Parts: sequence; structure tokens; C-alpha cells
Amino acid sequence: MGFTPTYDDLDERQPWENKFYNTLIDDLQTFANALTGADFAAPLVLSKSGQDLDGGDHYVYGFKRWFGHGTNISVRDVTAFGATGGGAVSDLAAIQATIDDLPTSGGAVFFPPGTYLVSGAINMRGTGGTRNNVTLYGFGKATVLKLANAANASVIEVSTTGTATGMLIQDLRITSNSANQTSTVAGISCTNANDVTIENVWIDDVKGDGILLDGADRVRVHGARVTDCTRHGIAHGSSGGQGTYVTIEGCHIESNDATGLDFEYPPLYLIVCGNQVFDNVQHGIQCYFNTGTSFEEVLIANNILQNNGSAGGTAFDGITVVHAGGVTCRNVVISGNVLNSGDRDGIVLEGNATSHIRGFSITGNTIVGQIFKGIRVGANVKYGTITGNVVMNSNSYGLDVNGTSGNTAAYLSITGNCFADDRAGLASQDYGIVLGAFADSCVAIGNTLYGNVTAQLLDQGTNNDIAHNPGF
Repeated sequence: MGFTPTYDDLDERQPWENKFYNTLIDDLQTFANALTGADFAAPLVLSKSGQDLDGGDHYVYGFKRWFGHGTNISVRDVTAFGATGGGAVSDLAAIQATIDDLPTSGGAVFFPPGTYLVSGAINMRGTGGTRNNVTLYGFGKATVLKLANAANASVIEVSTTGTATGMLIQDLRITSNSANQTSTVAGISCTNANDVTIENVWIDDVKGDGILLDGADRVRVHGARVTDCTRHGIAHGSSGGQGTYVTIEGCHIESNDATGLDFEYPPLYLIVCGNQVFDNVQHGIQCYFNTGTSFEEVLIANNILQNNGSAGGTAFDGITVVHAGGVTCRNVVISGNVLNSGDRDGIVLEGNATSHIRGFSITGNTIVGQIFKGIRVGANVKYGTITGNVVMNSNSYGLDVNGTSGNTAAYLSITGNCFADDRAGLASQDYGIVLGAFADSCVAIGNTLYGNVTAQLLDQGTNNDIAHNPGF
């Protein structure tokens, strides 16, 4: 039986009014009331010739969606090109044929619910590498893209030729069957691509990084759940260049065998906000820069981190920004994060003799039960504020400010923080604030210091101004 919509000439440019919703519900109810058992024996079709999505009999469950229809609408259903979604044989050729059928200007590729086994990487730019503005979308966790045994490839390659632009991946589950791969791969590999969005994806069991963003510009990852990968949850490496304008927000990153969110070649203008980062073997969030190109404008805010660093050995931190690239890192903001029970230090800023961090703010974070220090500010980190943080029950210092000889931590404003040990059965915090021998010209005023076991505040540095700290 065909489905006959009252409004059969809408497209994506027309405002979607309430009357369209209401009429669509009525149309669907009328359609459902008339169904018989025979109607379920074959896929539904549209009742009027030429009303499929693209004029080529490529249906999406027989329903014309509000983004229109006709030869100018480039939407393809992979099952119309031979994909079965049965999980037994590879659907890669059919999926690639679906993408190849799109015009070079792009379009959308739809995956109905099912498990689509792939024996190699899905190339979003098509076999010839000429397509842009391609969307891959499915039915959430009900649509699974699974890497076949010994395929040893990323499940999705945003670009294998040239620079891709305008790509969107959404509402899919991706798994790479890690025990049956022999090479390190990625769930989604996004290298040398611009204007890419990855949202509402579930990625698990990847032998490598869940999502790899090398040299990518203007990339947004939103609402991804990345778990149980053998490397990082989401990573930005160095092979594709530095990249710019990368946003990671609202993601759940858990139980990966390396760092949760790893930026070993941090992009310019990086935003990491509103993520849950739990139980990763190494760091929770790491920005580590060891090349000669500057990075700046980093915002790490409103994330929740718990139990990261399970590799042990006091080697891994909750949030760490370490600069060893021989130039200056500027304008780092770490704000509003919640860190609980990490392996080593909660928040770390660290430079070296040739690598400076200048202009930073560590503000409004809550840090409880770190194995070592709550906040650590190290060599060649200068001109910043540490304000309004609550650090409790760390196993060593609440705040440690100390550089190295000739590379002091200096010109810091430390105000309005609470460094306390309430003896609630967690670790015993030895010191509230420690200004080490290489802390210079810092101001520590108006901090609350309470219950720290050895001393509330220890000043071993030079030219520091300490006043009005209750408890000291």
C-alpha cells in the first residue's frame, strides 16, 4: 500500500510549520488504519510515480522527507545499491557504490537499521576522491558499521585524496572488532579535512583511536560516545599538520587504553567543553606540544573527569597542558571542570627552558582526591590567575607552584581558592599551597586553607606576597 502525503511538494527551504506536523500525523494515522497483513510482506512505496527521494527509485522506507524530492535532491539508501545490513558478508562495495552515485557536489547516504560489515575503509569522497558535502547517517545504535576480521583499516575515511570539506557523520555505531585486527587503525579518520561535523555516534572496540583528527580545520565533534579503544578516545596528531578551530563537546569518553582526549599536536583555537571523561588508562585530557609551531587560544571547560590514569605509577594527570615546542603558548583557560580520584595531578601547566606558557586562567574547578597534587604550575609558566578553585584531599599538595633554575613560575595571582583536607576517608593533603624555590613574584591572597596535614602554606620562593589567607 502506498503512503500519500497531503503536502507532497515541500523542500528544505520551506519553513516547517505546525500545520505540516499536524497534517503529517493525520496522514500517517490514516495510512496505518488501512494497513493489512499483506502490506508488511514487501517494502512500502510511495503512491505517486516520481515521488521517491531522488527520482531513481532510491527509497528511505518509502517516505518522502521534508528535505524534498526529485533529481536535484541527492539522497541515497545503501540497501538500494545491494547492501544487506546482515553482518555476514561485506557491504563495502555496495556502500561505496552508493557514495559514488552521488554527484560531486555531495548528498546524503542513509543506512537503515542493521549491521553493515565492511572489509575496508568507507571513503566519503568516493572512489575517485572528488566528492564533498557528503553526509552519512543512520538510526543511531541500531545502525552498526563493523570492520571485518583482518581488514586492518579505518571504518570511515573522511578523505583519502585531497582535502575534504563539508562532511557530516551522524547517528551511527562504529566498531572495528579490535581482537581480529593486526594493525592500528581508527574508527573515524579525519585527516586534511575542513568543515566536518561528527555527532551522535557510538564508537567502540577500535584497535587504535576512536576518532583521529590530524590536520583538520573547523571540526566539531558533538555527542560522541567513545569507549574501549586500544589507543586514545579522540586524538589530534601531527601527521596532517596543526589544524584550527576544533571543538569537542558533549562527548562521553570512557575506558580507552591510552588518553581520553589527546592533542599531541594541539590545534589553534581548541575548545573542549562539557565532556565526561572516565576510567581511561592514561591522561584524561592532554595537550602536549613538542614542535616549533606556536599554539594558543585553548579553552577546557565544564568537563567531568574521574578515575583516569589507571595505568598507575603516578604517571598521568587529569588535565595537562605541557609545552616543549621551543616557542610560546598563550591564552589557556581551564575553567569549571570537576576532577575526582585521578592517578597523579589534577591540573598541570608545564613549560621548559625554551617553551613558555604565557597568559592563563585556572578558575572555578573542583578537584577531589588526586593521588598526588591538585594543581601544579611548573617551569616557565607566567602571567596567570588561579582563582576560585576548590581542591580537597589530594595526597600531596593542593597547589604546587615551582619552576626550575632559570625557568621560574612567576607573576601569578592566587586568590579566592579553597585548599582543604576534611579527613573524610580520602587521601590526606599534606600542604594547601606550596610556593617552591623557583616561584617568583606571586600573590597569594584571600585563600581558605584548612586541615592540611603538614602545613597550610609554605613559601620557599622569592618576592611573593602572601596575605589574608584564613587558616594560615
